Amino acid sequence: MSNTEPKLKTSIDTTYLLTEQTWLYVISSSEDGTTHLVCPGAPNGSNGFVICFKPCHLSILEALITQLQPTHNS
Repeated sequence: MSNTEPKLKTSIDTTYLLTEQTWLYVISSSEDGTTHLVCPGAPNGSNGFVICFKPCHLSILEALITQLQPTHNS
């Protein structure tokens, strides 16, 4: 998102700064085809979350990786 694009805001938007020490893991569900990114609350200052992804989210996840790679490779 560029600085000129409006940021989406709702009354429930939450921002977490993930660090190298943030405990994250991935689990998959064969029942519904979802994959979950899990950040458990207890080891992360009670700021846990789960994001459930489906195959339809692949393009946005690929865009996220594309944006992160130049930072990681430098």
